Amino acid sequence: MKTCKAKKMYGLAIMLFSIMLVSPTYAQNGPKGTLRVGAAKVDITPNQDELPPNSFGILDHIHSRAIVIDNNHTKAALVTVDIGGISDAQWKTITERVETEIGIPQNNIMITASHTHSGARLKPEVLNEKIFSSINRSHVQTTTCPNRIW
Repeated sequence: MKTCKAKKMYGLAIMLFSIMLVSPTYAQNGPKGTLRVGAAKVDITPNQDELPPNSFGILDHIHSRAIVIDNNHTKAALVTVDIGGISDAQWKTITERVETEIGIPQNNIMITASHTHSGARLKPEVLNEKIFSSINRSHVQTTTCPNRIW
């Protein structure tokens, strides 16, 4: 005879299995489209003359890397930048421009910083332009090379 605890665990296992069995069907009911992906890497390393006076120079270059995913119904962008952090104001400025010029909704854009302490400080307007450039280059790849994942 099963104990009360064993019966609860058995019931829970059956319920979780049922949910897992049904979940994939709901995930497949959305609009269908061709999945297109583009990726780009933009060098955001400042020039030697832009480095602080106490700097040891440039050992490794830092980048903004972006992946844009498009299925003909919606688009999304995933971006990582080799900087210490990105402010809410910068995120808003970049994502508003991306939404206006490229058509990726702000809520579908994730920008993250690798949180390096080795990167130089860049002027916000210069950094914003380079991050936008990485997203734009990724987007261009989704339209020019739809059958190739970079």
